[in-house]
Formats: sequence, structure tokens, C-alpha cells
Amino acid sequence: MRFFLLLACCAISLNTSAQFWKKKVRYAAIESAKSAPAPQFATPALNLKSNVVYINYYIQPVFDFDLMEQAVLKEAKHNMRYREYQQASHSFTDLAGLYLLHNRFSEAKWYLLQSISLSNNANLKIANLLTLAGIKTDLGEAALAKTDLQEARMLASANGLKADVIEIDRRLLALNNSKPLIVKPELRYSEAVEAAARKKTTLKAL
Repeated sequence: MRFFLLLACCAISLNTSAQFWKKKVRYAAIESAKSAPAPQFATPALNLKSNVVYINYYIQPVFDFDLMEQAVLKEAKHNMRYREYQQASHSFTDLAGLYLLHNRFSEAKWYLLQSISLSNNANLKIANLLTLAGIKTDLGEAALAKTDLQEARMLASANGLKADVIEIDRRLLALNNSKPLIVKPELRYSEAVEAAARKKTTLKAL
């Protein structure tokens, strides 16, 4: 019995250790990589004196005006309802910008006036006054535009905004030296309506 056990153990040990007696195959060493030469493309030289005329197209941003208008109006109503007047003034400025994109000058001017009356931010007021003056200048209302520029200058000077004062002075000089424009009557804005709008501090319609 011991003889058979000894024979079995020897057979197992020979099977397990046979792999160590196999001759190992030695492969050739891998050569070090060399820098590959730059590919030579048979590309003709570019003709810089081409007769092709390139036209620069300006693509305006595409958005749904009605949806944008309703969204900003909703935000403005919310801010006015909770007396968050500073946020409401920004909403009115945004509305004025929307209306300017569609040449709706009366509405743009009205919302700019509302933003000016509600805001306590000097920078926003000055920006709105300059925009308002620009609209009036384009509409041929030079006297009204000059009034807005003078108001903006006083505000900029009171807040130590020297750069704004210089810019406003430049615009006043250009306005004084410009010739009056002839504008269609339907584009004019009633001075009486504007005077009434300046006295409002809140929107009764909201």
C-alpha cells in the first residue's frame, strides 16, 4: 500500500514541475521607436490672388419675440407686485431693448422712463438716459435728447464717474454740431405723454 502511495506522489510531483524544465523561447528585442518622417502631401500651393469674393453675412439671433416679451413682462409684474423695484427696473430696461429691436420706439422710450424712475442704480440710470437720448436723436428730437444727456451728465458727475462725463460731453458736442433731422410724423413721440411718464414712480397697470 505504501508503495502505491509513494508511486502516486512521485507522478503528481513530476506533472507539476515539468513546466520548469521546458526550454524558454527568447524573442528578439524590440527596436527603439524612431521619429517617423513627415508625410509629403501633393497639395498645390494656395492662390492668394483668387478672384473669389467673400461676403460677410450678419445673422441676427433668432428667438420668439412674443414668448420673450411675455416672459419679461411676467417677471416685471412679479417684481412690482412684491415691490422689488430695482429688479423691476432691470426688467423694464430689457423690455425696452426688445422693442428697440423691432423699431417700436414709443414703447421702448416709455419702459426706459419707468426704469429710470424706479432704479436707484446710477450706472443703470445713466445707461438708460443715453439710450433714450440716442432714440430721440434718431427721431429728430434734438432738444429732448439734449435734456436727457444733461441729466445723465449731472448724475455721472455727482457719482464721480469721470469716464461717463467725458463720453456724455462728447455726445453733447456732437448733438450741438449736428443738423436737425426730418422725421416722419408717425415716429414722433408726444411731449405731453413723456412729461406725464416722468412723474410716475410706479406702474398702475401692473
